[in-house]
Amino acid sequence: MFKAIFLFLAIGQVALGQQNLSLTKKEMYADFNTLVKTIYQNSPQIQVKKDVLNYDFLKETDVLRKRIDTISNDLSFYTLLLGVLNSSQDYHTSTIDQEGGLAEKQDIEYWKWRNSNFRFSLPIAYGNGSYFTTTPFVLKNDTIPIGTTVTKFNGKNIDEYIKTNGWVRNGFSYDFDNKKFYLDNFCKNLESIFRDSLDISFVLPGGELKEFSLSTMYSPKYLPTKKYIDSTRIEIWDKEKILYIRLSEMQPKYKEYLKTKIREVKATINNIEKIIIDIRNNPGGNDNVWMDLYADLID
Repeated sequence: MFKAIFLFLAIGQVALGQQNLSLTKKEMYADFNTLVKTIYQNSPQIQVKKDVLNYDFLKETDVLRKRIDTISNDLSFYTLLLGVLNSSQDYHTSTIDQEGGLAEKQDIEYWKWRNSNFRFSLPIAYGNGSYFTTTPFVLKNDTIPIGTTVTKFNGKNIDEYIKTNGWVRNGFSYDFDNKKFYLDNFCKNLESIFRDSLDISFVLPGGELKEFSLSTMYSPKYLPTKKYIDSTRIEIWDKEKILYIRLSEMQPKYKEYLKTKIREVKATINNIEKIIIDIRNNPGGNDNVWMDLYADLID
Protein backbone atom coordinates (compact mmCIF):
# COMPACT_ATOMS: atom_id res chain seq x y z
CA MET A 1 0.00 0.00 0.00
CA PHE A 2 1.22 3.45 -0.89
CA LYS A 3 2.42 5.54 2.03
CA ALA A 4 3.14 9.23 1.59
CA ILE A 5 6.38 10.90 2.62
CA PHE A 6 6.02 13.90 4.91
CA LEU A 7 8.45 16.79 5.08
CA PHE A 8 7.72 19.41 7.71
CA LEU A 9 10.94 21.35 7.70
CA ALA A 10 11.33 24.42 9.86
CA ILE A 11 7.87 24.78 11.35
CA GLY A 12 7.94 26.05 14.92
CA GLN A 13 5.89 24.50 17.72
CA VAL A 14 2.41 26.00 18.00
CA ALA A 15 0.71 26.86 21.27
CA LEU A 16 -2.93 27.90 21.39
CA GLY A 17 -3.19 31.66 21.39
CA GLN A 18 0.42 32.01 20.24
CA GLN A 19 0.73 34.81 17.69
CA ASN A 20 4.39 34.63 16.78
CA LEU A 21 5.72 33.46 13.44
CA SER A 22 8.84 31.31 13.61
CA LEU A 23 9.62 31.35 9.90
CA THR A 24 10.55 33.94 7.34
CA LYS A 25 8.47 34.20 4.18
CA LYS A 26 11.35 32.63 2.26
CA GLU A 27 11.39 29.62 4.59
CA MET A 28 7.62 29.20 4.34
CA TYR A 29 7.73 29.27 0.56
CA ALA A 30 10.54 26.68 0.62
CA ASP A 31 8.62 24.36 2.96
CA PHE A 32 5.40 24.78 1.00
CA ASN A 33 7.09 24.04 -2.33
CA THR A 34 8.88 20.99 -0.92
CA LEU A 35 5.64 19.52 0.41
CA VAL A 36 3.81 20.08 -2.91
CA LYS A 37 6.68 18.58 -4.88
CA THR A 38 6.90 15.53 -2.59
CA ILE A 39 3.18 14.79 -2.86
CA TYR A 40 3.21 15.33 -6.63
CA GLN A 41 6.13 12.94 -7.12
CA ASN A 42 4.84 10.19 -4.79
CA SER A 43 1.04 10.13 -4.83
CA PRO A 44 -0.44 7.83 -7.48
CA GLN A 45 -3.76 9.69 -7.15
CA ILE A 46 -2.61 13.02 -8.59
CA GLN A 47 -2.40 12.16 -12.29
CA VAL A 48 -5.41 9.85 -12.18
CA LYS A 49 -7.63 12.60 -10.80
CA LYS A 50 -6.32 15.04 -13.40
CA ASP A 51 -6.96 12.66 -16.31
CA VAL A 52 -10.29 11.25 -15.15
CA LEU A 53 -11.84 14.07 -13.08
CA ASN A 54 -10.10 17.09 -14.59
CA TYR A 55 -8.88 17.94 -11.07
CA ASP A 56 -5.50 19.67 -11.08
CA PHE A 57 -3.61 19.33 -7.78
CA LEU A 58 -0.91 21.81 -8.81
CA LYS A 59 -3.49 24.40 -9.82
CA GLU A 60 -5.26 24.01 -6.48
CA THR A 61 -2.05 24.41 -4.49
CA ASP A 62 -1.02 27.45 -6.53
CA VAL A 63 -4.06 29.20 -5.10
CA LEU A 64 -3.06 28.19 -1.57
CA ARG A 65 0.53 29.35 -2.06
CA LYS A 66 -0.68 32.93 -2.44
CA ARG A 67 -1.93 32.85 1.17
CA ILE A 68 1.62 32.70 2.54
CA ASP A 69 1.99 36.49 2.31
CA THR A 70 -1.02 36.92 4.64
CA ILE A 71 0.16 34.49 7.35
CA SER A 72 1.06 36.00 10.72
CA ASN A 73 1.44 33.00 13.07
CA ASP A 74 2.62 29.40 13.14
CA LEU A 75 -0.84 27.88 13.49
CA SER A 76 -1.97 29.54 10.27
CA PHE A 77 1.00 28.16 8.37
CA TYR A 78 0.46 24.66 9.72
CA THR A 79 -3.20 24.68 8.67
CA LEU A 80 -2.11 25.93 5.25
CA LEU A 81 0.07 22.83 4.92
CA LEU A 82 -2.88 20.70 6.00
CA GLY A 83 -4.74 22.34 3.13
CA VAL A 84 -2.02 21.13 0.76
CA LEU A 85 -2.44 17.56 2.04
CA ASN A 86 -6.21 17.84 1.67
CA SER A 87 -5.85 19.12 -1.89
CA SER A 88 -4.44 15.75 -2.93
CA GLN A 89 -7.86 14.26 -2.04
CA ASP A 90 -6.21 11.02 -0.99
CA TYR A 91 -6.77 9.59 2.49
CA HIS A 92 -3.28 8.09 2.44
CA THR A 93 -1.71 11.53 2.05
CA SER A 94 -2.33 12.87 5.54
CA THR A 95 -0.82 13.41 8.99
CA ILE A 96 -2.22 10.14 10.29
CA ASP A 97 0.01 8.06 12.58
CA GLN A 98 2.60 10.75 13.22
CA GLU A 99 4.91 9.65 16.03
CA GLY A 100 7.12 12.23 17.67
CA GLY A 101 8.60 15.30 16.05
CA LEU A 102 7.09 18.63 15.13
CA ALA A 103 4.35 17.28 12.90
CA GLU A 104 2.76 15.39 15.80
CA LYS A 105 3.04 18.39 18.15
CA GLN A 106 1.52 20.70 15.58
CA ASP A 107 -1.31 18.26 14.92
CA ILE A 108 -2.13 17.98 18.64
CA GLU A 109 -2.43 21.75 18.96
CA TYR A 110 -4.54 21.98 15.83
CA TRP A 111 -7.00 19.36 17.10
CA LYS A 112 -7.22 21.10 20.47
CA TRP A 113 -8.29 24.25 18.67
CA ARG A 114 -10.67 22.42 16.35
CA ASN A 115 -12.45 20.52 19.12
CA SER A 116 -12.71 23.39 21.59
CA ASN A 117 -13.87 26.14 19.21
CA PHE A 118 -16.43 24.41 16.99
CA ARG A 119 -19.50 22.45 18.09
CA PHE A 120 -21.93 22.99 15.22
CA SER A 121 -22.96 19.90 13.27
CA LEU A 122 -25.72 18.88 10.91
CA PRO A 123 -27.10 15.46 9.85
CA ILE A 124 -26.50 15.86 6.11
CA ALA A 125 -26.32 13.33 3.29
CA TYR A 126 -25.60 13.83 -0.41
CA GLY A 127 -27.68 12.32 -3.15
CA ASN A 128 -28.53 13.02 -6.81
CA GLY A 129 -26.63 16.32 -6.80
CA SER A 130 -28.08 17.79 -3.59
CA TYR A 131 -27.35 17.94 0.13
CA PHE A 132 -30.32 17.12 2.34
CA THR A 133 -31.02 16.58 6.04
CA THR A 134 -31.50 13.05 7.38
CA THR A 135 -32.75 13.82 10.89
CA PRO A 136 -35.25 16.46 12.10
CA PHE A 137 -33.81 19.21 14.31
CA VAL A 138 -34.48 22.71 15.62
CA LEU A 139 -32.39 25.79 14.79
CA LYS A 140 -33.33 28.66 17.08
CA ASN A 141 -37.17 28.43 16.89
CA ASP A 142 -37.47 26.78 13.47
CA THR A 143 -38.01 23.06 12.95
CA ILE A 144 -35.98 21.65 10.06
CA PRO A 145 -37.57 18.38 8.84
CA ILE A 146 -35.98 15.40 7.14
CA GLY A 147 -35.43 16.03 3.43
CA THR A 148 -34.64 19.73 3.77
CA THR A 149 -32.10 20.82 1.14
CA VAL A 150 -28.96 22.81 1.98
CA THR A 151 -28.53 25.56 -0.63
CA LYS A 152 -25.84 27.93 0.71
CA PHE A 153 -22.97 27.84 3.17
CA ASN A 154 -20.91 30.82 4.32
CA GLY A 155 -22.20 33.11 1.61
CA LYS A 156 -21.78 30.75 -1.35
CA ASN A 157 -24.00 28.39 -3.26
CA ILE A 158 -23.21 24.99 -1.74
CA ASP A 159 -21.75 23.57 -4.97
CA GLU A 160 -19.59 26.65 -5.44
CA TYR A 161 -18.40 26.42 -1.83
CA ILE A 162 -17.29 22.82 -2.31
CA LYS A 163 -15.73 23.52 -5.70
CA THR A 164 -13.60 26.45 -4.47
CA ASN A 165 -12.77 24.98 -1.06
CA GLY A 166 -11.51 21.50 -1.85
CA TRP A 167 -8.53 22.16 0.42
CA VAL A 168 -10.68 22.42 3.58
CA ARG A 169 -11.27 18.67 4.05
CA ASN A 170 -9.85 15.36 2.95
CA GLY A 171 -11.96 12.53 1.60
CA PHE A 172 -14.24 14.14 -0.97
CA SER A 173 -16.11 11.71 -3.20
CA TYR A 174 -16.89 12.32 -6.86
CA ASP A 175 -20.34 12.28 -8.47
CA PHE A 176 -19.76 11.15 -12.06
CA ASP A 177 -23.37 11.83 -13.08
CA ASN A 178 -23.25 15.48 -11.97
CA LYS A 179 -19.47 15.85 -12.49
CA LYS A 180 -18.60 17.32 -9.11
CA PHE A 181 -16.93 16.53 -5.81
CA TYR A 182 -19.09 16.21 -2.71
CA LEU A 183 -18.74 15.60 1.03
CA ASP A 184 -21.58 14.88 3.42
CA ASN A 185 -20.04 16.39 6.54
CA PHE A 186 -18.63 19.59 5.07
CA CYS A 187 -19.56 22.00 7.89
CA LYS A 188 -16.56 21.41 10.15
CA ASN A 189 -13.45 22.17 8.13
CA LEU A 190 -10.21 24.15 7.91
CA GLU A 191 -12.09 27.25 6.81
CA SER A 192 -15.10 27.18 9.15
CA ILE A 193 -13.38 26.31 12.45
CA PHE A 194 -11.63 29.70 12.53
CA ARG A 195 -14.90 31.62 12.17
CA ASP A 196 -17.05 32.99 14.97
CA SER A 197 -20.28 32.33 13.08
CA LEU A 198 -21.67 30.38 10.13
CA ASP A 199 -24.26 31.34 7.53
CA ILE A 200 -26.40 28.54 6.16
CA SER A 201 -29.53 28.47 3.97
CA PHE A 202 -32.14 25.73 3.57
CA VAL A 203 -35.12 25.04 1.35
CA LEU A 204 -37.75 23.02 3.21
CA PRO A 205 -39.60 20.17 1.43
CA GLY A 206 -42.54 22.53 0.83
CA GLY A 207 -40.31 25.12 -0.85
CA GLU A 208 -39.94 27.61 2.01
CA LEU A 209 -36.53 29.30 2.32
CA LYS A 210 -34.85 29.45 5.75
CA GLU A 211 -31.62 31.38 6.36
CA PHE A 212 -29.57 31.36 9.57
CA SER A 213 -26.49 32.99 11.02
CA LEU A 214 -25.27 30.82 13.87
CA SER A 215 -22.36 30.73 16.28
CA THR A 216 -19.85 27.97 15.57
CA MET A 217 -20.51 26.85 19.16
CA TYR A 218 -24.27 26.50 18.51
CA SER A 219 -25.69 23.00 18.95
CA PRO A 220 -28.91 22.16 17.08
CA LYS A 221 -31.62 20.38 19.07
CA TYR A 222 -32.29 16.99 17.52
CA LEU A 223 -35.85 15.68 17.56
CA PRO A 224 -36.81 12.07 18.34
CA THR A 225 -36.74 9.73 15.37
CA LYS A 226 -36.37 6.04 14.75
CA LYS A 227 -32.67 5.30 15.06
CA TYR A 228 -31.05 3.78 12.00
CA ILE A 229 -28.16 1.53 12.92
CA ASP A 230 -25.60 0.94 10.20
CA SER A 231 -23.75 -2.36 10.42
CA THR A 232 -21.86 -4.89 8.36
CA ARG A 233 -24.52 -7.24 6.99
CA ILE A 234 -25.71 -9.30 4.03
CA GLU A 235 -29.24 -9.01 2.62
CA ILE A 236 -31.04 -10.59 -0.30
CA TRP A 237 -33.33 -8.19 -2.18
CA ASP A 238 -35.66 -10.72 -3.83
CA LYS A 239 -37.59 -8.24 -5.98
CA GLU A 240 -34.44 -6.71 -7.49
CA LYS A 241 -32.59 -10.07 -7.53
CA ILE A 242 -29.68 -8.39 -5.77
CA LEU A 243 -27.29 -9.62 -3.11
CA TYR A 244 -26.49 -6.58 -0.94
CA ILE A 245 -23.33 -6.65 1.18
CA ARG A 246 -22.69 -3.77 3.57
CA LEU A 247 -19.03 -3.65 4.60
CA SER A 248 -18.76 -0.78 7.07
CA GLU A 249 -15.13 -1.43 7.99
CA MET A 250 -12.33 -3.80 6.96
CA GLN A 251 -12.37 -5.50 10.34
CA PRO A 252 -11.04 -9.09 10.58
CA LYS A 253 -13.79 -9.84 13.13
CA TYR A 254 -16.33 -9.66 10.27
CA LYS A 255 -14.62 -12.35 8.19
CA GLU A 256 -16.31 -15.38 9.74
CA TYR A 257 -19.77 -13.78 9.55
CA LEU A 258 -19.27 -12.87 5.88
CA LYS A 259 -17.95 -16.31 5.02
CA THR A 260 -20.88 -18.05 6.75
CA LYS A 261 -23.54 -15.86 5.15
CA ILE A 262 -22.02 -16.17 1.67
CA ARG A 263 -22.01 -19.96 2.08
CA GLU A 264 -25.72 -19.87 3.00
CA VAL A 265 -26.56 -17.69 0.02
CA LYS A 266 -24.67 -19.90 -2.41
CA ALA A 267 -26.47 -22.96 -1.14
CA THR A 268 -30.01 -21.56 -1.39
CA ILE A 269 -30.19 -18.76 -3.94
CA ASN A 270 -29.72 -19.27 -7.67
CA ASN A 271 -31.50 -16.26 -9.18
CA ILE A 272 -29.24 -13.43 -8.00
CA GLU A 273 -28.40 -11.22 -10.97
CA LYS A 274 -26.30 -8.53 -9.28
CA ILE A 275 -24.15 -8.01 -6.22
CA ILE A 276 -23.70 -4.68 -4.46
CA ILE A 277 -20.78 -4.31 -2.07
CA ASP A 278 -21.41 -1.09 -0.16
CA ILE A 279 -18.21 0.42 1.27
CA ARG A 280 -19.42 4.01 1.71
CA ASN A 281 -17.57 5.78 4.56
CA ASN A 282 -15.48 2.67 5.15
CA PRO A 283 -12.32 3.93 6.92
CA GLY A 284 -10.20 0.97 5.80
CA GLY A 285 -8.43 -1.65 7.88
CA ASN A 286 -7.14 -5.09 6.89
CA ASP A 287 -7.04 -5.81 3.14
CA ASN A 288 -7.61 -9.51 3.82
CA VAL A 289 -11.24 -8.75 4.70
CA TRP A 290 -12.30 -7.62 1.23
CA MET A 291 -9.88 -10.01 -0.47
CA ASP A 292 -11.40 -13.01 1.34
CA LEU A 293 -14.90 -11.71 0.58
CA TYR A 294 -14.13 -11.56 -3.14
CA ALA A 295 -12.54 -14.99 -3.01
CA ASP A 296 -15.73 -16.40 -1.48
CA LEU A 297 -17.86 -14.75 -4.18
CA ILE A 298 -15.70 -15.46 -7.24
CA ASP A 299 -14.04 -18.75 -8.12
